[in-house]
Amino acid sequence: MNWLLRNWQQKTIALLLSLMLWAVVKHSGQDQPRRTFTNLPLREVGLPDDLRIVRGETTVEVEARALGDPSILEEIKTEDLKPQVDLTHAKPGEGLYDVILPKTRFDTMVEFTPRPSKVRLVIEPYGEMRMPVTVEQIGDGPLLKSSDWTLSHERVTVRGTASLLQEASRAVVRVDQTSISPGQSFELPVLVLDESNRVLDVTVDPARVRFTVMPKGLLTSAMLPVQVAWEGSLPPGYRIVDYSVEPVVVEVSGDPDRMRQVKTVETEPFDLRSVQSNVSKTLALRPVGGLTCKPTEVKVTLRIARTR
Repeated sequence: MNWLLRNWQQKTIALLLSLMLWAVVKHSGQDQPRRTFTNLPLREVGLPDDLRIVRGETTVEVEARALGDPSILEEIKTEDLKPQVDLTHAKPGEGLYDVILPKTRFDTMVEFTPRPSKVRLVIEPYGEMRMPVTVEQIGDGPLLKSSDWTLSHERVTVRGTASLLQEASRAVVRVDQTSISPGQSFELPVLVLDESNRVLDVTVDPARVRFTVMPKGLLTSAMLPVQVAWEGSLPPGYRIVDYSVEPVVVEVSGDPDRMRQVKTVETEPFDLRSVQSNVSKTLALRPVGGLTCKPTEVKVTLRIARTR
């Protein structure tokens, strides 16, 4: 025990000096001027096109601590700070991601600290699907039959997160029967609903379709064959075995004089130049001269083979 008491005066003084130095350093750090920037939007960087953030923190705060002259803190503007989260390697599901602060012109004079330093995000796959458009009649007017109107698009593309696409039940346009009359035409927004008729937050292409009420007694209709508009030719060494069109005939309506001039309905171009295997494509129909057709699209299936 005697060795512990040797030079106890020097040891005591050294301990006191250490405690005083620690207190000075701690007090100095606490007194350094600081400024906090709150509700800064968190920017996403590198998120793959087939993923979307569905839930998580969207804002953070950043504490700025002056390393020298405290007046530098007053020069910092909110727009100088752009906290972001790198999602280059993000995967579907819930995860923690680091908050990153890009370099600023103040970095040598100010220490920036994001809070929180990590954010929890929920990420889902993002995709698309095709949906038929139905007409929902509202109001107290007489109900229209499906043959009384036409739609510029009978199917639309719906894009959204996987959970929303699973909830999507139908795509509708709502027509107020009390304000329509024969021959009228107007554009309507396409709404995507779930089974409880809740409007889903998805992207629809096209977002609006044209609804046209047929003028009574002025239009005629006929079933006409579909003609595929081939473009180019197959690459060397390939030949067409056969092809099919579904449906092969469609109902075309319009002005009687124009109807007498047409015998077929042509599709949009089917480009053969890059086809090297059997393929199916959905092609829009292109009736001429203001005519309309039902349906507005057909499926073309092409079978090819190598030439000997």
